[in-house]
Amino acid sequence: MINACNCDWGCPCNFKAKPTNGFDSVKSLAVDPVEARLAAALGRLSERDGGKSREGLILPFHLTRQSLADMTGTTVETTIRIMSRWLRDGLIADDGHHLVLKDVDALQAPSAGTS
Repeated sequence: MINACNCDWGCPCNFKAKPTNGFDSVKSLAVDPVEARLAAALGRLSERDGGKSREGLILPFHLTRQSLADMTGTTVETTIRIMSRWLRDGLIADDGHHLVLKDVDALQAPSAGTS
């Protein structure tokens, strides 16, 4: 296994921390449906930065549809279409400043986004 840094300072360049992360990302781009990739990206963001509210898990920053498309390797048009469906189905809410994941379990389900 490659270890680019021999320091003992907890350096982020230590590749031993997550050796399959890059492979998993490439594999996901190749085989996972866009809905699953988008749901997974929102799930990771909510786990890392999300805060609980009455409505669900709220992301404390503004996400553009373009940034979500870039994160998931798709077009902004596809991201808009999926997000609009999820808004209509009540899985997420968007107040213009924050995204709220109202039903995280439904988003993470294999059939998320399929009508």
